Amino acid sequence: MLDADGKPMGQQQAAEPEAPPPAKLFLEIVDGDIAERPAFWFLRQAGRYMEEYRTLRAKAGGFLDMVTNPAY
Repeated sequence: MLDADGKPMGQQQAAEPEAPPPAKLFLEIVDGDIAERPAFWFLRQAGRYMEEYRTLRAKAGGFLDMVTNPAY
């Protein structure tokens, strides 16, 4: 019998640690703490007026393609 991931039941994998909620991560960084992972904020409003943003987004094929591919 297979589990939801298609692996044989009974073969457990070690659980990965959960990332802190975004608000907690933001507050840690604002307080000057070293976070366990880098924080990244992307201001999408730039697309309304920045030609460079619109060109990059068009080259990538769309917003989600742009933010999920490190090449852009």
